[in-house]
Amino acid sequence: AVFMMRLMARSRACSCISALACSEEAATETEEDKKIDIRDHDHDDFVHTEGDLEESLETLANVEKMGVAFTQLTPDAQNGLNAMTNALDRVVEAGFVTHAQRDKVAAFLQNRDESDDEAGSPLKDLLRDVRNKNQDTLNGARNTERSEQFSFQKVKASLDREIEGQKKEISQFKK
Repeated sequence: AVFMMRLMARSRACSCISALACSEEAATETEEDKKIDIRDHDHDDFVHTEGDLEESLETLANVEKMGVAFTQLTPDAQNGLNAMTNALDRVVEAGFVTHAQRDKVAAFLQNRDESDDEAGSPLKDLLRDVRNKNQDTLNGARNTERSEQFSFQKVKASLDREIEGQKKEISQFKK
């Protein structure tokens, strides 16, 4: 009778430990799923930002190449200038430029319709500065993305090892 009582107590203890191990494994898997969701969201944000920055860079490069008076633009060129203006607006709004550059870009955007001078050196310098800042921001975003992806892979591998260990522990209790 004592032997049976000990066997039943051991069985209940194993069941409790097994349930605890199952609960820990489920919590670790939930934690991993949350980290995956966060990483996916962050990556989607990066892809969107990267696309916007690449589009802005392309538009800025095209405007720099134009070198004609803004008032003499063809309708297609005017559309390109409008796209560049929108890109500059996004750059200014997103805070990718310094305060001084932001003021210069804002002044350019406000006065571009009134201007009948050719795109002079100060404007070209401003566009080049904005393009360079935009390129630096894009490079920084890409470096951050690579770093975050690497960190995520390390955390995920650690969680995968932890889950595997918990599954082995659970299987030992079920024997």
